[in-house]
Amino acid sequence: MKKCLLFMGALLLALSTIVSAQPGDPFDWQYVEDFVEIRQPHGVVVDPDGNIWVQPFPSSTDTLSTSPDTVTVSGLHKYDPSGTEIGLYFASEVGNRPELGVDTLAFTGRGIARDHNGNILVSNGYLYQVDYQTGAFIARYDWLDDFWSLTEAVADANGFIYCTRVVPGGDAIFILDENFELYNIAVDSTSVISRTLVVSPDGKDLYHGAIYPPAGVIHYHSEDGPDGVYTIVDTLLGPDPSYELWGQIIDTDPAGRLWVGSYWDTAPTAYRGWYAFDVDPAAPDNLFIGGAFADSLGRSMREFDPAGAPDGSVPLLDAFWAPRGVAYWEEDDGTWTAYTADFDGSVIKKWTDPTPPTGIIVVDNGATLIREFELRQNFPNPFNPTTSIPFSLNRAADVELHIYNSAGQLVKTLVNERMQAGSYQYDFDASGLASGTYFYRVKFDGKAQTKRMMLIK
Repeated sequence: MKKCLLFMGALLLALSTIVSAQPGDPFDWQYVEDFVEIRQPHGVVVDPDGNIWVQPFPSSTDTLSTSPDTVTVSGLHKYDPSGTEIGLYFASEVGNRPELGVDTLAFTGRGIARDHNGNILVSNGYLYQVDYQTGAFIARYDWLDDFWSLTEAVADANGFIYCTRVVPGGDAIFILDENFELYNIAVDSTSVISRTLVVSPDGKDLYHGAIYPPAGVIHYHSEDGPDGVYTIVDTLLGPDPSYELWGQIIDTDPAGRLWVGSYWDTAPTAYRGWYAFDVDPAAPDNLFIGGAFADSLGRSMREFDPAGAPDGSVPLLDAFWAPRGVAYWEEDDGTWTAYTADFDGSVIKKWTDPTPPTGIIVVDNGATLIREFELRQNFPNPFNPTTSIPFSLNRAADVELHIYNSAGQLVKTLVNERMQAGSYQYDFDASGLASGTYFYRVKFDGKAQTKRMMLIK
């Protein structure tokens, strides 16, 4: 590894969550609104400022007039949380490729993601890195020096970027370094049609969403991360491996759970929608088999019209046609907001979860709820200069409570000892520290939770 793993990657550490339920059962996600209607959205992300970026698939969404030609482009649309469009980006000089002059997003949009600094990774014929504050093109990478239909890329906490082709035909999953130069080949050859990847913060576990064949999510592992060789350790499938779970889109939520967006055109008993699964390395193989999943949101239009097909109309309220992207934002009060891209429904819908996962949760047929530990929001927040951090344990364990700054540097250790079951509260004095965002993290027998707080002086 070129540098130490940034602490921010800890926000994606997987929780050991097991839920017994049936696909489509509602959890705590509540529909808020149709955030924006836009033709065939293929990707959605939330940047570090809380603004929402949407990438449409068609290259005819906008036009760029140049003398003597007009170029059709699929622009990047940027919205504030109210839904007001505050930016549209489809052309720029490329920082690492000055010989290109002004470049345009003239291909079909195939997916967007965030890198380790919050900048936007854009798959549009080539792979681009776009400054999330200005919309300027920072870098461009040409896989095999050609124009390809690339999957959505993904970055680990060290800035390594992973990507492959939608229809690879034996192509590789390649890795770029933070300078947008080829660093390594993760997988020499792949044979599935796919749209997206997910990687663990340390780069050791790589998930490849597969449409067919086979449907599901392929799990690769490299003990040395991007410096090593990735091998298949599991393929996460539905009850019918041939057609039950399509990995149209995969992403992670703030608790590190793997979300899979499965298509509408599957078997009658299949997964249709967005589902969260546990990806704890200690979990059993083929966790998807048998219908075990951790969360879901919304309702598929197939529930209302089993024989129907998308007709271009926007589904009403919490219904959707075709999952193609999901992005999450953890609010200051600890609630979560999600934005889902419905490709056939041509809409970004907004959702909220007022009671997101806290602690290590086990649900047995919806009857038993056990939280091994729970980290709650500090109070007051924002604070100056002191605040209290509450948490509770349901059994004795080795516990650590650390404070980090926004660069991932350890600021203070409040707890590092064996503790008994009970409720606890520790005060943190930030005198002498600069205003800004800080993170507090509890480790419970090796498992972890993280929350953020704001110091304002």
